[in-house]
This record gives sequence, C-alpha cells and structure tokens, in this order.
Amino acid sequence: MLDNYLALAMVFPLLEGIVETFPSLYPTSIFGNIMFCLLTTVAILRYHLWDTNIIIRKGTAYLLMSALVAIPYVGIILLFSQVFKIQAIPRVFETQAIPLWVYIVLLIVLAFALQPLWARVQRRVDRWFYRERYDYLKALKQFSKETQSVVDRKQLSGSFVQLVNQALRISGCYLLLPSPLNSDFTVESSSEPGNPVPQFSLSSYSPLIQYLRHNNGFIYRRDLDVIPQLQALTARDKESLEEVKGELYVPLKSRGELIGVLILSQKLSQQPYSREEEELLVTITNQMAINLENAYLYDLERQGRVRLEALHEQRNEFILAMSHELKTPLTSMKLASEMLAEEVKLSPGSPPGKLLKNLRLSANSLEERMKDLLDFLKLQTSSLEFEPGVEDIKAVLKDITSSIHPLISAKKQTLMVEIPDSLPPVMMDRQRFGQILLNLLSNANKYAPTGGEIKLTAEVRDSELMVKVSDNGAGIPLDEQDLVFKPYYRVKKQPDRSLGLGLSIAKSLVELHSGKIWLDSQPGKGSTFSFTIPVAGQLGERKGPYFLIVDG
Repeated sequence: MLDNYLALAMVFPLLEGIVETFPSLYPTSIFGNIMFCLLTTVAILRYHLWDTNIIIRKGTAYLLMSALVAIPYVGIILLFSQVFKIQAIPRVFETQAIPLWVYIVLLIVLAFALQPLWARVQRRVDRWFYRERYDYLKALKQFSKETQSVVDRKQLSGSFVQLVNQALRISGCYLLLPSPLNSDFTVESSSEPGNPVPQFSLSSYSPLIQYLRHNNGFIYRRDLDVIPQLQALTARDKESLEEVKGELYVPLKSRGELIGVLILSQKLSQQPYSREEEELLVTITNQMAINLENAYLYDLERQGRVRLEALHEQRNEFILAMSHELKTPLTSMKLASEMLAEEVKLSPGSPPGKLLKNLRLSANSLEERMKDLLDFLKLQTSSLEFEPGVEDIKAVLKDITSSIHPLISAKKQTLMVEIPDSLPPVMMDRQRFGQILLNLLSNANKYAPTGGEIKLTAEVRDSELMVKVSDNGAGIPLDEQDLVFKPYYRVKKQPDRSLGLGLSIAKSLVELHSGKIWLDSQPGKGSTFSFTIPVAGQLGERKGPYFLIVDG
C-alpha cells in the first residue's frame, strides 16, 4: 500500500511537466505540487514514517556536534591567519589566502578527532529525551546480570516480563514456556499482575512453534498472513493470539533449542519496533534463555531429589517395620532352641545335636544382621542414641576382648592386646565404642585364617587415642581399599555372607566421636584398621611397660 501512495504521488509532478510543455494551456504546477505533498504526507502519517521525537533528538545531537566542530575549526583558522599573516577568507585576485585543501584537511582531522565524542553526545541527548525509558533499558541490562543466580523459574519469568513491558512501553507482554506435563507452550507470566494470566497454550506441533524452532529471528503480526508455513495455524491458535494482541513474537533459544516464546503486544506510542529495540531484545532474550534453562534444570534436579528422598524414606520405614515384625518370631526361635537344648540332652556330635546348634547359630547370626541394619538406618536418620561420657579405656578394652573370645577360640586364632599400663580417660559412648571395636575384631576374625593372629593396640598420640586392629589374612586389593567403608560393599573373591554394613557403621560411629578411621593393607600380608578419637583430659605419666594379653 505504501508503494501505491508514492506511485500515485509521483504521477502528479509528471502530469505537471507534460502540461507545462504546452504554453497555451493553463499553468497547473501549483496544483501538482499540492497533490504530491498531500499524498506523501498521508503515506508518512499512515505508515509512521515520521517520528518527531527522533528528528528532534537527532537534530539536537547534530546541532551540538556542529557547534563542537565549528568552535575549534574557526579558532584554528583564526590562529593560523594571525600567525602566518594570511587572509582567513580568500578574496578575488589575492594570492595570500589560505588554500582550499587546508580547509578540507582540517575538517577531516576534526571529524576523526571528535568521533569518540559523538557517541557520548548522542547518549546524553537520549537521556534528556527518554530519561525514564533510558533508565528502564539500563535496568533491563542490569537485570540480565543479576538473575544469573536466580533458580526460581516463576520468579525469574515474572520479573523479566514486567521489566520488558516497562522498558519498551508496550501494552502487554507474555512469556510462554514448555509445560512439564505435555511439552505444550503455556503462559508462565504476563505483564498484567492485576488480571489473571490468559489460559491458553500453543501445542509443540503448532506451525508457529515449529517455525520459531527451526528459524532464527522475530515474527511480526503481519508475517502471520505472509509466511507460507504459518498459514496452517488453527482457528483456536489464531483466537488465542488475537486475545493477547501479539504484535511481535520473539524466540528464546539456548544451545539451538527453543525453550520459550516471548509475545509482545503493540507499543503504547503506536510506533513500530525499532532496530535498536530489536537488537536489545536479542541480547536480553539470549541471556534470559540461558537463565531459564538453568532454572528448569535446577527444578528437575530438585524434583528428582525430592522423589529419591521420598523413596529412601519409604525404604527405611519398610525395613524398620519388617525388622520389628521379624524380631518377635526370632526371639521365640532362640528361646525355643535354648529350652529344647536344656530339655532334651543331645550329644553335640549327633545329627539332632548338630541341627540344634545350627538353629541357635543361625538365629544369633540373623539377630546380629538385623541389629546392624537397624543401627545403619538410625545413623542415616540421626535417630541413633549417643550418650558420651568419660570412660576408663583399659576396662572397656578388657570387656570387649572377653566378648570376642568365643569367636577367636572357634577358629583357634590368637588375639594379642597391647596397651600401656596407664591410659588417660577418654570421652566416649561406651556402647558405641564397643560396637566399633567389635565390628573391627569380627572383621579380622572373619578374614584371618584358622590358627592366624589378630593384634589389638591402643596408645595416645597428640591428645588422641589411637586404636589399631591388625590381622595376617589375605589383605585387600588396592583397587578396593577406598570402597570398604561404603554401605553394602563386600570385598570380591573373599567369602562373606554379611550385609556389608559393619565397616560403614564403624566409620559413622567413629565420626560421631569426632574421630577418623582408615585402612592400611597389603595383599597377601594382612590388613590394619586404625581409628582415633579425642581423649577427655591431658595425657598422664606412663607407668611401667606394655603388657601382653594372649587369647586363644
């Protein structure tokens, strides 16, 4: 239509020229000029080709720059004429005037010298004319930097939409993001906080979404009737887009993937979007797309973590419930086997005696595994009872070696305990400390060969009690030594029917005592587990030599 207006306007000057070639005809030049100006004015106003603000803004900048150029230019000319006694303005038939090339060179030099000043003058004029909008644009750029650490997608999209709406002074702004349910693009935020968010969506297979996904650049409202791929828009999609009065459709892409669509309504000034505004939108939406994708990934990670925590809690509750359910029949089995052994005098070597013995051993083994499992779950849920107090470490070690004696004797092993004659008191939970040591000694008993040696030592170093449990078993391969303290892990190529929780529980209990535990092992030469915990007071004077306890 614009071409039609301009073509029609050009017809009148042409007709005027034809008429003027015939002097006998009435002069019509004034009418042709009037019609040309009238049609051109209508075209300018109808298609917004005239922006008074831009003309005044640019004109002011040019005026200021002209003054800045003219002042030094005239000053240099006058200085040059005074120094060299040459006429500044050439006169006819005078040879002492400044040559024309001097003026040209001077203008070129000033143009290049004042070029950096031009941008500063233009920015200053822009702030005079668009102070409020300029501040919004500046805030928009600052917003893109500040929101890089925001992970709440709702908060991020809401703030972004409001700021874009205020910065560009538009009647409406809507951000569409993929729905986690069906991947359709739904309105996440709008620039009308007082009104409900429009409830419409665009299918991921919508022609508009597909076009934005596979093409770069913006889509204007007028393009919906021009681009062939968009002719397949459904009536429902067209009604939705009419509802929000979308004028400009901006894709938000990250790593080439479409993650959102920004729909901008018409500007309040009724002016078209300028090239400067389009470039600003490209910069901001690119950064915003990265922020939105990060927020989306964070949300997925958070939801996954919540689901895993729920499953983990359900698993723990199930194990606790099953352990309590099994505890009653297990206790009954143990009591029944003990009563049967007392009631019926069976020879330990007879088949019924062996069966009864296996029954008692299996019941005790199952009870120990259930106890380990319950302690492990309590450690994970921070519900394990822990009551530290000052204890005599020598008495504690004697009690523990006595309790492990039956297992040592069953494999004809030797347990050597070496501790100083006097040790300072230690802050510990007596029950949990005994559990640590029993786990380590049971582990050594399990992997040391029949007739092998197990060694327990204790001493104080740097206000810490250090305890070591060594065996002369097969040792642990180097590639598995970092894994032995993990829950449910069992060393490969070694017979073990346990749950693999003993060392993990021992590590957790040592850490409850503010200590640390580690392993030293050489394949074929045995293993040494060491741990430290703080003592309760200062190290007292050692009296006497080390003493040796031998069990076996």
